[in-house]
Amino acid sequence: MNPQQMAQQMKKELQAVVWPVTSGEVVFGSQQGQVSVFNGRPDERWIPPAFPFAMIVVESGTPDPDHPELIEQGFSILTGVEVAGDPLGEFAMIGSSVSTIVGSAGRGILEVASRVRAAVQDLTGDDGAKVLLSSTSTGAPETLGGRHIAVDELGLTAVCTSALHYAAPQAAVESGGTLTWAGGNKGGAGHCAGRFDFIQYRVFEESGSTPSSDPATNGTLLGGGAVTSATISGATSGNVYTVFADYNERDTTSSSISGTSGVEIGSWRAKA
Repeated sequence: MNPQQMAQQMKKELQAVVWPVTSGEVVFGSQQGQVSVFNGRPDERWIPPAFPFAMIVVESGTPDPDHPELIEQGFSILTGVEVAGDPLGEFAMIGSSVSTIVGSAGRGILEVASRVRAAVQDLTGDDGAKVLLSSTSTGAPETLGGRHIAVDELGLTAVCTSALHYAAPQAAVESGGTLTWAGGNKGGAGHCAGRFDFIQYRVFEESGSTPSSDPATNGTLLGGGAVTSATISGATSGNVYTVFADYNERDTTSSSISGTSGVEIGSWRAKA
């Protein structure tokens, strides 16, 4: 992923974070601004209307001198909570009484920030990004705008691609007329389907032993969707089967495709 894609992937991951209890609610609600990509540091003028909140700040990046196609990109994630009823601000740090253990109300910054760290530190390639994420710093919790809004800062460095990158399905295997591949079902784990912009897979059949890199004009479409297998009717020797992943970074409910994966090792299988 490039820096723009990585910021959006972080947003998707944080929006999906839940409390680690049975039927736990999401940590950050759906109100505007609770999870956002932000320019700079917030002050009392830019406090989101709902708590807790998480702001993903895109910092400066450094091109790799040996691999110009890669960028060491800096990010900061600012997490904020406000817990009323405490003149000293202790509740904003460690939390107060809660009405339900599965929700965010009454949680302190140390509780919320731990869920944020767990989410972003899992971004190590399984989400379609050939990146390494490492925590570089953690800021001391602080007040904001004279209110007891505790804010935690997490600094990260991601090795991103300089250009847009669309992950390809891997580990394609043909057996008994069925082609399977790794990539994960939509909404679940997987280096393709786990991405914020994933739409579908498409499976093509061609004659020969070398796959084409252009799914738009070559081969016969066998099927598509979010599943990780496809039945090959009448599979014969001398044919090759290729799995592509399609993406739309603006609307994953649309059939419009803004990017498609390339042919990589493991994304195709020739029929022996």
